[in-house]
Amino acid sequence: MSYFQVDGNGTHINPHAWNNVAHMLYLESPAGSGGKTGFSTCNRDGKPVNCCWNDKTQGVAYAHTLLAFLKAFPELSAVSFYLAGESYFGQCG
Repeated sequence: MSYFQVDGNGTHINPHAWNNVAHMLYLESPAGSGGKTGFSTCNRDGKPVNCCWNDKTQGVAYAHTLLAFLKAFPELSAVSFYLAGESYFGQCG
């Protein structure tokens, strides 16, 4: 169920929406794959750089991203955490 409902009474907040009991974070992967899989880019010192990923470097990048996310939202560090994923495009080497 979505956060908002539209019915005969108009638009209103759905008190039974899934986001009342869960959070979801989507990570685009891999970053900077030439626009083939997404819109993100790799930058160093504010300038675009070429990205080259393999399973190990992508895992390290995910770890840094998740740690930065939890630093920005420390209240979420105490809740249950589940990971899901799929194959990604843009590997090299």
